[in-house]
Amino acid sequence: MIFRKYSRFSGRFLRALLLVVLGISGCALPADPERQDFVSDSELEAVNITREGMFLYGQSRYPEAELKFRQALYLFPEARNLQLNLALALLRGGHFADSRAILDQLLEQDPDSIELRLELAESYYLELDFEKAAEYYNQALDLIGEGQLG
Repeated sequence: MIFRKYSRFSGRFLRALLLVVLGISGCALPADPERQDFVSDSELEAVNITREGMFLYGQSRYPEAELKFRQALYLFPEARNLQLNLALALLRGGHFADSRAILDQLLEQDPDSIELRLELAESYYLELDFEKAAEYYNQALDLIGEGQLG
């Protein structure tokens, strides 16, 4: 009985409710979705510069890769991955002390990093400081033994 009483209004009511919902959701959308920037221009520029640096690094063009990583770091100085890329380009380019300075800073921020210890070991090994290289290799092995992979 109650259903019959409201049944003739249910169609109008549902249409009105639908229009209200669509109206509200339409207001929540940006006026021009094409103009909404989700990634800033500087972030896109840094990504492109980093890609160029990675390409150059892969081509063993370490001085040029170093320059690209420095340019990207200028835009995002706190980016850990860019700092590591720069350190590796410096290491492969033979700038061991500069590379180690960056790797040491990164190791302070992430003391359980096996990767950083291995890179430091390699820098000492390439500089023929085998004692210091062995020290970092052993530290990395200790971390692996403790199950700190990562």
